[in-house]
Amino acid sequence: SHPAFTNHSFGSYHAKVNELAGDRYADTTISSYTSKVRAFVLFCQMCRLLTRKEGSYLGVTGSVELPTITPTLLCFFIVWMYDEGYSTYDSIMKYVTALTTWCKVRGLPNPRHNPATGLTDDSFFAVCHGLKKKMGVAQPTRYPVTLWHLRILKQTAQRILPRLQALNIIAATQLAFAALLRIGEFTSEGKLNPLRHAQRGDVTFLPNQANPTTAQVHVKVSKGDQFRTGAFQTFGLAADSELCPVLALKALFDQDPQPSDKPLFNFNNDTNPHRDTASPSARSKFTKLCSQLFAVAGVSDMYL
Repeated sequence: SHPAFTNHSFGSYHAKVNELAGDRYADTTISSYTSKVRAFVLFCQMCRLLTRKEGSYLGVTGSVELPTITPTLLCFFIVWMYDEGYSTYDSIMKYVTALTTWCKVRGLPNPRHNPATGLTDDSFFAVCHGLKKKMGVAQPTRYPVTLWHLRILKQTAQRILPRLQALNIIAATQLAFAALLRIGEFTSEGKLNPLRHAQRGDVTFLPNQANPTTAQVHVKVSKGDQFRTGAFQTFGLAADSELCPVLALKALFDQDPQPSDKPLFNFNNDTNPHRDTASPSARSKFTKLCSQLFAVAGVSDMYL
């Protein structure tokens, strides 16, 4: 080992790292979040959830210690804000976002996530969805993705993306189009959950991968599957080989082989040293990549 590392104390570096990490948020951002967290402190105060200590905290007389912020407590906070007359769904969600960021800055668990799964908590999702309907949030007009969009996306991906990244985004979009999949049915959120998220082993080529005539994908969880029994979508070769999901999946499996327990798709750049471990199939990466490709092609994806 290098003597400069073995004989050096990193105490001052640790302090500097913590200082820089704390400075990644602008003062105005921290101030905005702090003001919104005060509402949560008030909620806890009214519900007698605070533990008293010395000093003061966020304007509350006498020092306090907040309770552990769980998804259930976050749901109660949302309902409290609704009952208190917070005017819009967006304004309530700004307080939720502020509280989530406040937890992140302090190294606390994400209060939106179920501790057991690391995914968005079902109760939190249901409360937010119900609140959105209750407060009459207008849904934006969405137009269907067409074969023209798929062709533009494929041509742009092949032109500007690294080979493996292009193969993954092309196969993902063509599979989703052919099997009528929602984004959450072929991407992941947070840590890969084999019981919910699509994996390589969920695709079967018939009669075989070398010369497939059809492909079958196992959809483990879907919006219309209320009993969570799963479903299988089967589709054959398309007349247009350029937009054929079977051939797109075959090309992906042939050129970017992965074990059956790996995510079905990997949207990371080929040169990323953590390509296989840095949330490869994240929903946000898929949507961001599609938006970038459409932007390069001069196509607006605002209403897709």
